[in-house]
Amino acid sequence: MAMRFIASAAAAMLLLGAPVAQAQLAIGHDIQLLLDDHVIASRTGLSKVQERPGTGQIVLRADAPWEQRVFYPTVMRLPNGVFRMYYNAGLISDPTFNIISMAESRDGVHFRRTPADNIVFRDAHGPSFAYDPRDGAAPWRMVYFGPNNGMGAATSRDGTNFDPVASNPILINKADTQQSVVWDPAVRKWVMFTRYWEKPADGRAAWPWFKNEIRSVARSESSDFIHWSPLEVVIRRGREDPALSDFYGLQVTMRHGVMIGLLWTSDWDDTSGRLGRQRAQLVVSRDHGRTWSRVDPETMFFDLGAPGSFDSKIVWPSSIVTAGDRELIYYLAANRDHGADPIPTFPRDKYSIGVRTIARDRFVALVAGDTEGRLSTRQVIVPSMPELRLNAKVQPGGYLRVWATRADGRVLARGVAPAGDRISAAIVWQQGSLRSLTGQLVTIHFAFRNAALYSFRL
Repeated sequence: MAMRFIASAAAAMLLLGAPVAQAQLAIGHDIQLLLDDHVIASRTGLSKVQERPGTGQIVLRADAPWEQRVFYPTVMRLPNGVFRMYYNAGLISDPTFNIISMAESRDGVHFRRTPADNIVFRDAHGPSFAYDPRDGAAPWRMVYFGPNNGMGAATSRDGTNFDPVASNPILINKADTQQSVVWDPAVRKWVMFTRYWEKPADGRAAWPWFKNEIRSVARSESSDFIHWSPLEVVIRRGREDPALSDFYGLQVTMRHGVMIGLLWTSDWDDTSGRLGRQRAQLVVSRDHGRTWSRVDPETMFFDLGAPGSFDSKIVWPSSIVTAGDRELIYYLAANRDHGADPIPTFPRDKYSIGVRTIARDRFVALVAGDTEGRLSTRQVIVPSMPELRLNAKVQPGGYLRVWATRADGRVLARGVAPAGDRISAAIVWQQGSLRSLTGQLVTIHFAFRNAALYSFRL
């Protein structure tokens, strides 16, 4: 059954810092993002703060002679360092007919269409792309919404010419928004997220113009990219959400074994479900996308730009791409309301594709001010060759102290993080170290003041 971001009793107790019986964690060398309390046994005196992206800039406009609008980007970084963007485009000759085009960039900001006519697929809406290096014959993958309410899948040898799979349509569903598809190595399956229209489960407002239904998010999975499981709703509006709202879509990134979701949240002005604010919340799933929790239910992670800016009316983020010590977050941006113009008369400058940035892996921080805050992990198994590194900021006059204990409370190692703003800070050990604790079960404790902790890694 789909969950509406409802935390389990154990998770709720963890949030309050109460002791909860938890199984030991084998976290290996993976970076542990502090998006939720999965790895945390208790915390006190700390605030959870989203690191919201800064002001955006346009990376692609509808300025090719044949393009009437550009929207729904998927951006990935190729092994040679080039940034490749696939995006939807409406044609000036037929604005209701959507093609898929391609552009590339060396720096992730300045994109050029490649090749000049750059049509890689025709008659598709809201595509999502992935690359599968395990498949030498056709490593490029795509899912999309096609004709007659059918969802399609396609593959490509070179990423420039895609062939639909023989089983199309893979699902029948009115998914007229951007899809999202990721490879989940833990279950060795492709997982897809898409829009799903349904009657409101909360008994509140629906949109009369579409059969008195509202938008939710559904999930499907496949082992072979050909046969897909029936859609299951995994995110839907609940009583905690505004009565005139629903979810326009979900874009998912796999990061350090966790699904990070950018949930397109729509707050409508009336029951037309057409005019309103289009923004995104940060959500997370640790069970392969079946249940999701909001990082901060009260705050938008990706909010509208300043009044009059290119992204003042709609921001729909899609791809999160790591480049050095930055995260580049690409998004569809609009300076006119959703549904304000019939598609055939869209102004060419209504939609553009933008990018905003944050520092690498800095989605959420636990922050302490002038009063010391403390954090203790669940018991973790120390992996081989451990080296504790922190993604943290330690302000002048602040500190971040670390120690590891056994179940009986005995301190096995003690150290401090260096001051400053560091993506990967090595601990300076003052007593022992984790190197001698390989295979042992320990709890890691942090105490800090005037500092922020984003993640840690053994």
